[in-house]
Amino acid sequence: MMLHARDKVKIDIMAVYKTYQHNPPHLFIPDAKYFVTGAIYRKRKMLQSDESKQR
Repeated sequence: MMLHARDKVKIDIMAVYKTYQHNPPHLFIPDAKYFVTGAIYRKRKMLQSDESKQR
């Protein structure tokens, strides 16, 4: 489906834009897919040994 600026489209979603004091703002949209990333505190090496990989 190709949309142009002259087209009128009704979208029934309840998007929520949230701002936080210590985090970036987020736009939450129902039934959307999100890509979640993360990091380990102080880049601690948690999976270096073979023993830790087996847990």
